[in-house]
Amino acid sequence: EKEGHLRWDSLGEFLALGASLEHLALTFDNHRARVLAETLNDGVAMFLEKNKSPSRKVHEIDNRGSHFYLALYWAEAAARQDKDEHLRATFTKVATALR
Repeated sequence: EKEGHLRWDSLGEFLALGASLEHLALTFDNHRARVLAETLNDGVAMFLEKNKSPSRKVHEIDNRGSHFYLALYWAEAAARQDKDEHLRATFTKVATALR
């Protein structure tokens, strides 16, 4: 019987996305990309602190859950930041919807 459990640890991809946003910020002096990179890194830190990586065990968190939590923690970090009001307002709505 199929379990429907997918375990692929995407931590490397999450970190690479943060590095890509940092590169974009530096290369093009893009303030919003910098804020997104910083808040993604904060979201990844919370993701790791709360141990939301996919489990090897069926009926525990898998990729769907881990990606949800990264989106939630990133949105919460972006909603807390005070460097870009537009991003804060946008991500406050996202974080509220995900809670």
